[in-house]
Amino acid sequence: MSAEQRARFLASDLLVVTTDLEPDDLFALWLLAPHIDSTKQRVVFLVGEGCAAIKRERMRVYAGLLGFKNHEVLTGFDSKKDFPDDGKDVLAEPLIGACRHSPSVHQLHVLTVRMKEASSVSILSLKPMTELLCIWETIPNFFANTLLAGYMSFNVRACLSGLRYRPKDVQGMLASFKEVIYYETFHAVGADNTIAGNKGTDFEHMPSVVTNLVQAWNAHILEGCYEKVAKDTAHPSSKARSQKIIDQIGAAKNMQMVNADCGLVWALLQGDAKDFKRGHMVFDPETLYSSLEEGAHNTYLFHPADKETVRLAQIAYYNSEIDERKD
Repeated sequence: MSAEQRARFLASDLLVVTTDLEPDDLFALWLLAPHIDSTKQRVVFLVGEGCAAIKRERMRVYAGLLGFKNHEVLTGFDSKKDFPDDGKDVLAEPLIGACRHSPSVHQLHVLTVRMKEASSVSILSLKPMTELLCIWETIPNFFANTLLAGYMSFNVRACLSGLRYRPKDVQGMLASFKEVIYYETFHAVGADNTIAGNKGTDFEHMPSVVTNLVQAWNAHILEGCYEKVAKDTAHPSSKARSQKIIDQIGAAKNMQMVNADCGLVWALLQGDAKDFKRGHMVFDPETLYSSLEEGAHNTYLFHPADKETVRLAQIAYYNSEIDERKD
């Protein structure tokens, strides 16, 4: 990603952020917030997954806590995968209950109007790309002048788990954008895809709005892992994975999260231009994992040669931001 591309992305008239508000999303937004000039750039948050109405109300609170000023929050799609404690860190129980018992109504029509009104648009994609695919499916050329930076990996595979979309649909949608910045932890930093208090990241001084969610999320993850380990019918490999996660979270004293969306924001703000490889994304037909076929295409994959150096640089940057902005 060149300095010119970075400047275009951050200077667009409208920045659309799609998010499911997992802990790394929130940390990514905290990192991004100081780089948004609210006098020049409006931010529209499109929130979804689980109960999208709860995510909408959470985002309204988080936006203020994170310092976003000129913004709007829109509702995306619900999903079957829910987080039972969703919203308990910042919302009152009656509001959570009201959201759960009222159907979420998506606002994609509002999003498309906002995008048409803007002179230039960038999208930061931090969640499964179901809403973007839906817009592209309806209006194939809608993103022709739009810049996209996305955390892909699971967020792509989640769209391919049903019967509606196939890899060619994702490829077609990505090809419809003016430019795409494509980020995945495996391509960026290798197999070590978490940041943790016992692995160098300063969780102690991280803002409480982030660490509160990290702790609640890890408690939810641990509950599921304990169930798998105790289940007699669980596959041995599944039990082993669950036990590994239990051990990792325990060693980190519950201060651990995936280095995904925050890694993408780091790449946007700090990534070296030489580490972005230009090409076209292809998907393994069985695993649906992605790889890059280099060539003159619109997609730029963050793919450094020295992944460990990048991982350490990310941690150093996170810690410097935490130290500079701590209370």
